[in-house]
Amino acid sequence: MVHEALVENVPGGARWRYVWGSTLVFCFSVQLITGLFLWLAYSPSSQTAWESVYFIQHQMWGGWVLRGLHHFTAPAMTVLLVIHLMQVVIDGAYKAPHE
Repeated sequence: MVHEALVENVPGGARWRYVWGSTLVFCFSVQLITGLFLWLAYSPSSQTAWESVYFIQHQMWGGWVLRGLHHFTAPAMTVLLVIHLMQVVIDGAYKAPHE
């Protein structure tokens, strides 16, 4: 099953321009992992929200890195999505027989 999901014949061979879908999956994974850890330390109440962000940013070990990764991968995903969609449209990858 893993072989079917990961191994795919690419017509004309592999090229660097085919990495954009994988980079999107990577950024999405970073968003999920960092979001989970931020969620564990964040308190959404109106009285404690600011203090919990301050705690994450200044007192939690590695919190500033975690918050920075989460912050900067969000716009990166937008840029990568546009690049990926442009490549799909230019290559006509949406057309049958998906070659």
